[in-house]
Amino acid sequence: MSWHQPEANGLDALPIASGKPITYRQIMTVTLDIPAEIEAELVAAARAQGVPVSDYVRDFILERYQEDTGDLRIASERLSDPQPVLTSSELRKRLGLDD
Repeated sequence: MSWHQPEANGLDALPIASGKPITYRQIMTVTLDIPAEIEAELVAAARAQGVPVSDYVRDFILERYQEDTGDLRIASERLSDPQPVLTSSELRKRLGLDD
């Protein structure tokens, strides 16, 4: 791994789930064995967006990682502050859906 200083234009700063951009980041290179049909789909998707496959895959992984870490953070917060459970009939009643 190596340290990388972002370009002056800010395009290298990465937003993370906390919403704070990383101004310096660690670069990690990963080699993946991907089935040929998925590789073909990734290549086609990257071409359709006009970006290199490596950029497309990196962005795909980062977006999913950020979504997952955000979901985990929300789940953790909710578990640390449990709320009373409502049955579906109680919820329908509160929403005015039962007449």
